[in-house]
Amino acid sequence: MKIIIKSFHVFLSITLPFVILMFSVVILFKPWFLVFEYRKTNFPPDPYGFSIEERLDYGIQSVQYIVNNRSDDFLANITFKNSNTPIYKSQEISHMSDVKNVYRTARLIWEALLILYLILFLVSWKHPAQLLSFLKHFIIGNLFSILFLVAVLLLVVLAFDPLFEAFHSLFFKEGSWLFYQDDTLIRLFPEKLWVDAFLIAGGLSFIFSVAFFFIGRNAYRRISINSRNGRPL
Repeated sequence: MKIIIKSFHVFLSITLPFVILMFSVVILFKPWFLVFEYRKTNFPPDPYGFSIEERLDYGIQSVQYIVNNRSDDFLANITFKNSNTPIYKSQEISHMSDVKNVYRTARLIWEALLILYLILFLVSWKHPAQLLSFLKHFIIGNLFSILFLVAVLLLVVLAFDPLFEAFHSLFFKEGSWLFYQDDTLIRLFPEKLWVDAFLIAGGLSFIFSVAFFFIGRNAYRRISINSRNGRPL
C-alpha cells in the first residue's frame, strides 16, 4: 500500500505543472480577458471594420461555445449585425470544434487530477511519513513547474511563432488551423491576443507555482519538526 501511495506522490510531482497551467487557462477562458484585450490602447484594430463592441459580442459568444460545450449550430447561427450571413465559414467552425474538444478534454483531466490530489492528501493526512512524502513531491512538482514556465515564457518572448506552430501541430490536424487575414477567427483573435494569452497564463502559473512552493516548503518543515518532537501535526 505504501509503495502505491508513493507512486501516486511521484505522479503528483510529474502532473502538477499541467494542473497549475490549466488553472490559469481556465481563468483566461472568461469574458474579462477579451474585454481587457480589446480595450487595450495597443491592441490592433480590425482592418476590415469590426468595432470593439462587435469584437466583444462575437468573441464572447465564441468563448461561450467552447466553455459551455455548445453544439456547432450555436456558432453557425452567429451572424453579422444587420445581416443573416454567418460570421464563420465551415473550416473555421471545424477548427473551433477541435479547440472545444481539446479544451474540454484538458479540463476533464485537470478536474480528475484535482480530485486525485485531494484524495492523496486526505489519505496521507494522519500518517506523518506519507504526508511528508506528499509535501516533498508537491514541492518538487512546483520546481518542475517553475522551470517549465520560465522556458515557455522565454520562448514566447524570443520565438513565439515556432512555439505557436508547435502547439497547434501537437493538438490539431495539419493545416486545419491556418486561415486568411480577413477570416473572422483571425479578425477576432489576432496574434497579439495569443501572445498576451501565453504571457498572462505563463505569468499567472509562475506566480502560483512560486507561492505553492513556499507554502509546501514551510508546511514540510513544520510537520517534520512536529513529527520529530512527537507533537500533533
